[in-house]
Amino acid sequence: MTTSLKLKEKTKKRLKAIAKKMDATPHSLMVAAIEEFIAETEWHQSLLADAQKAADDIDAGGPVYDGKEVHAYILGMTKDKRPKRPETC
Repeated sequence: MTTSLKLKEKTKKRLKAIAKKMDATPHSLMVAAIEEFIAETEWHQSLLADAQKAADDIDAGGPVYDGKEVHAYILGMTKDKRPKRPETC
C-alpha cells in the first residue's frame, strides 16, 4: 500500500536533519516510527485484554492473592531464593 503524509515544513526539516545524522532516509524513519507505534498499540491492547480477562475470572470466582504476599514472592524469586508461594484469599 502506498500512502503519503502531509507534514508541516518545520517537521520535514527536523526529520531530514535527523535522517541525515542517522545515515537514513526520512521515509525509512517514518516507516520505523509507524511500525513501532503499531507494535506498542497492539501490545497495549493485549495488556488491556489480559487485564479484562483476569477481572472477569475474578468476578467468576477465580483465585485472588494478597498483593503483599505476591510482591514478597516475586522479590524472593529475583534473589534466587525459594520463597513460599502466596495462598489464595
